[in-house]
Amino acid sequence: MLVSLNLFGGPSPKPTGSVSLSWDRVTDSTVSEIRVYYGVHSHQYEGYLQLRPTDTACSLSGIELGEEYFFTAVAVTPDGTESAPCDEVTVTLLSSFKHRPQAILNFHSEEQSN
Repeated sequence: MLVSLNLFGGPSPKPTGSVSLSWDRVTDSTVSEIRVYYGVHSHQYEGYLQLRPTDTACSLSGIELGEEYFFTAVAVTPDGTESAPCDEVTVTLLSSFKHRPQAILNFHSEEQSN
């Protein structure tokens, strides 16, 4: 039997895992960065990862087990204009996996908007 004792008070931290996201390389030469948005509410993102335009994958750790997370990505031009977002993907980690679950983001070839 494994017993956990927290000597500093307060709740024990929730177990976490990580997720890998990937996408096809963006070929538009006007793109200066990729932003991968994430959060626990659909279309209400808490933050984003800022990546190079040549990146085609990223990993996000600290994903709480049992919590549903939402992800999308946009391409960004040097003036800060964001493309239309990718279709949102969701991931719920049910246990600690030896290998990270993966989700695929698909960029749309639509006109860019703010």
